[in-house]
Amino acid sequence: MQESIRTLHPAPSAPDDPRVPAPPVDPARVAYQRASALATRIVARTTVLPRAIEQFEELVGVYSIRFHFGSNLEGGRGVLEIAALADTPVLQEQSDPTGLHGVFVETRAALGGVNIIARALLSVDDAARLHGDPAPATSDERPAASSPPMPAAEPVPLGASVIAVVPVVAAADGAQ
Repeated sequence: MQESIRTLHPAPSAPDDPRVPAPPVDPARVAYQRASALATRIVARTTVLPRAIEQFEELVGVYSIRFHFGSNLEGGRGVLEIAALADTPVLQEQSDPTGLHGVFVETRAALGGVNIIARALLSVDDAARLHGDPAPATSDERPAASSPPMPAAEPVPLGASVIAVVPVVAAADGAQ
């Protein structure tokens, strides 16, 4: 019969490997990881991929995520998808008061203690199409203004023009 030997002390274990990082203890690191995981879950649930995702610390230990969807109609649809996920409204604001440069489409929400922002910059036509409206009329389709057209400019004699009065600029090699 064979006897088994039992010891009261556990076998020595290998020392901790210094190359393996210790688990995070910093609350800011935990908040960052929570925001990162949320961004991953949101992207997994949308059909439109953002062009960029910005994760940043807004306040000490409070991280936010900004989804940039670019400048086309598809990007606007990505903003609508995130707004639907977060059950928040979509805001539109002219990027320039004259409306010549485009329309910002944006939604803001807080999910799981993380602030999220999704935005796109659309043309005026794409912003209208985003909500199912017909595109605004182009300048060719707009009715003529009620003011009379400006008269054509009178021709200027060549000797009186700016071109005739300005001296010739010498070429770099000195030839004229």
